[in-house]
Amino acid sequence: MHTNPLHWHETTHGRWERDIDEPERFYATLARLFEGTGRTFFAITGYVSISLPIDSKFHTESEQGQLVESAFRQAWAQLRYEHPTLASTVEFDNEKKKCVKVYHTLATVDDESQWLSSSFKVINNGQTGDQISNADPPVEKYATLFLITPPAPKGEYTSLRRDIVFRCHHSIIDGIGTLILLNNLLIHAASGYTLQDSYHLDSLNGTETTNLSPSFHVAANLANPPTQAQQDRLTEILAFNSDATSLDSNSTVLSLPFRKSPSNPPGPSQRSLLKLSVAETSAVLEKCKALGLTPTHAFHAGIVLVLRNLQPRNDLARKGRYINYSLLNLRSYCSPPYDSAQHAAAVYHSASGKSLVIDVNIPSVSNPKNEGVLRQEFTAVARDIKVFYHSVQSDPNHCAMVPLYYSSISPPYPEEVPEVPLPNTAPTVSISSLGVIDKIMQPQHEQFTVCGDGIGPWVASDELGTGIGVYLGTWRGQMEISAGYNDAFRGKEEAGDFLEEVRRIVFEALDIK
Repeated sequence: MHTNPLHWHETTHGRWERDIDEPERFYATLARLFEGTGRTFFAITGYVSISLPIDSKFHTESEQGQLVESAFRQAWAQLRYEHPTLASTVEFDNEKKKCVKVYHTLATVDDESQWLSSSFKVINNGQTGDQISNADPPVEKYATLFLITPPAPKGEYTSLRRDIVFRCHHSIIDGIGTLILLNNLLIHAASGYTLQDSYHLDSLNGTETTNLSPSFHVAANLANPPTQAQQDRLTEILAFNSDATSLDSNSTVLSLPFRKSPSNPPGPSQRSLLKLSVAETSAVLEKCKALGLTPTHAFHAGIVLVLRNLQPRNDLARKGRYINYSLLNLRSYCSPPYDSAQHAAAVYHSASGKSLVIDVNIPSVSNPKNEGVLRQEFTAVARDIKVFYHSVQSDPNHCAMVPLYYSSISPPYPEEVPEVPLPNTAPTVSISSLGVIDKIMQPQHEQFTVCGDGIGPWVASDELGTGIGVYLGTWRGQMEISAGYNDAFRGKEEAGDFLEEVRRIVFEALDIK
């Protein structure tokens, strides 16, 4: 007999549901709070570009392109079988007064065709995938895949290119899960392209429900309800976080300037990219290793110091405080098979709970620039960040605390669409480390080569607030630093300048010419 509402169960024929857990509820609630904008807060965008050789056995490039399209359409259907949570939704149950995650099986071939036509979009309008991802692509009810034919290069060319953009609600999938999912997609698409009619496609006949991904609560075997010791620990952490914002008159919390326009709601989320060369990336890795740092420590320190430099200077020096958090991919903490690529379509990550607090000196207006001081400050900040990251990663109780962390920052889910929240007047800048993306996504899938446009695979979540979300990842030996921001509050040039200033400070502090 079913007892745990967090477990998937069939409520009526073909309808499966379960309660959402705290991380999923957090993202569903944020999306609801900003629903009045017509956009979805923290909606996930994933991107990858592939190229393959033009094959002379085809009479036309269009004929070969049709086979590529068919391979991706089949791969998308196969992904639904392997990751049916992709086709789930979070819905508010008016009777139970809570949100549930719902999955409907497909009763007929027409149902499958309708799902495919609504969730698999083919675009050939002269834009690249990177351009489309910055053009406010819709966030549909279900996860959606866009297969894009970018403009052909001028002159002779020997390869065919396709860009893939994935869009989904964050209550369904997280960033690392998206990269894993796109890799799984390419495995199937490449195989389908090679095998054509011999490619095996599992039937979406309801048996896929055995593959529905559980919540993190279930995947990590967390105790329910939390223990008294965990409740006491949360009380301590919340008190620490609250105290961190209480500063004297000669101190300030570091915040990011933004374009103040109270009459305008959030606009489209945008992405700005800064790419390091292979030589620059190698230099960063070498210098960081010598200091016992990771590139994430270094670039997070750079963010802190750029924010510090953006604060107005007064006649007297004062203290500035950076308050933020770190993000953790929690898949390795889950029980098999939930720790594997079989469960990419899930929300298995968390923030640190306890705030990252870094104090820096804001010089007076008369204080001259001093490179020696910058290097000392950078090293001190980076090492404080390292200590914080390690304290979270090595905390044996972190997973057990994740539900409490999310509950503490989640407002109640509004039954009716509320007024759009006012802009945060003291935004900050966070960083998400994607690591070495080659370890998540294979560069070659049979005839498909990843990175057909020179931009590595990436993932980001839509920013509807006034802050900036920075993403750091490495693809084929090159670091890519990107910024997610909302164009109602800042422009592309400003976001690009912020990234460039972070790079400059990191390079200067590490003595990279």
